Amino acid sequence: MLTENQNKTLAIIDFETLSTHQNAQVLSLGITYFKAGVISTITELAKNTKSWNFDLSNQIHRHVKESTREWWTEQNPITWTHHRTEPLLQPREILHELKAFVAKNNIEYIVGNGIGFDNVLLKNLCEDYNVPYPVEYWGDLDLRTIRWLTTLETPEFPQQLTKHVAEHDCIAEAIMFQKMFLDIKS
Repeated sequence: MLTENQNKTLAIIDFETLSTHQNAQVLSLGITYFKAGVISTITELAKNTKSWNFDLSNQIHRHVKESTREWWTEQNPITWTHHRTEPLLQPREILHELKAFVAKNNIEYIVGNGIGFDNVLLKNLCEDYNVPYPVEYWGDLDLRTIRWLTTLETPEFPQQLTKHVAEHDCIAEAIMFQKMFLDIKS
């Protein structure tokens, strides 16, 4: 992403799932949009964040890994409760709402945490439920690759946020992206 693109709108997406498989059952999806060339505050990013909790009943064909299910029992109980809070929506409905959110906020790039997970999971969901992908194919970016390009240490997860809550992970990753982008640019 070149300097002239630093004012384009990007979004971090984060899925919480019941597997690490690219066809995992999804608990929740978060998205936070931002500009690459600035460092935003948690409060600013929270205003640009949306999340949805998935109904699992329509996802029986999607992958569940027992060790991931067990891993969730070892996490902060707030996280599991958060993902099961109403409304629990059908995947197709969430994907349509995500597409509308992306369009409304002029998001051109979607950043996932790893080339083999968030963006691929979103693509698989879009294909499964016959919903167009929310950005053009060239708009897929990967946070881990960007992390690889910088010499910055991965920042600590902000204390005021809760790990493994999709929208909180998005906010933390957006701040991380902004810091790394500015480091790479300089």
